[in-house]
Amino acid sequence: MLGAYYYLPRFTLAMNLIYYNSPNDILPYFVKGDNAIVQTYANMKKSERYEAVAEILWYPFKSKILSFTLTGMLYKYNVVGYDYSWTQNSARLFFRTNLDWKKFGVELFYQTTSKMISGQLLRRMPSAAYGELHYRPLKGMTAGIGWRYPFFYAYEEGTETHPSALVQNVTTTQIRDYANMVYIRFIYNFSFGRNVQLPQKKTDNKDTDSGILLE
Repeated sequence: MLGAYYYLPRFTLAMNLIYYNSPNDILPYFVKGDNAIVQTYANMKKSERYEAVAEILWYPFKSKILSFTLTGMLYKYNVVGYDYSWTQNSARLFFRTNLDWKKFGVELFYQTTSKMISGQLLRRMPSAAYGELHYRPLKGMTAGIGWRYPFFYAYEEGTETHPSALVQNVTTTQIRDYANMVYIRFIYNFSFGRNVQLPQKKTDNKDTDSGILLE
């Protein structure tokens, strides 16, 4: 992994380049049998993943009551078998904004969909979004109302086969109850009982000219 970090009082940029290599990885693979195409598992000569991640954090105001965060991810997969190989490219974006003013707060979040590969199977990661308004009347107490998956038809995810596979199949799961959901959140953190003082080691480092360091 190789990383870089750039910081200003109201602007932060972080970048990471990551490389994974798993030789002899066992991954899902489709083969042709006598009368059917079956899914099995096979050892790969090489399974590589290249990943680039960049995150930008920006505070428009000096008071830092408002922040914008943008995170981008790029993936490249390279799988090599003994008589086959395939690649897959994928990208994903995350956007978050936070507003904290006195005892009030607003949070907005959105993420795009993407595809993660495992052998010749692709998992479609869902896109998601929510908005929340919360209020902190007391220390440790938060009350809020939010809107999850606004303007979405349904929460959707699924799997599909890679174009290199012998068979093409797409499976989609939709959960409509998750879309356009309005929720109320209440959190109260408190402590009870008496505090217990844990024993601590006391060290007195001194030299008595004996050549031995005493504790």
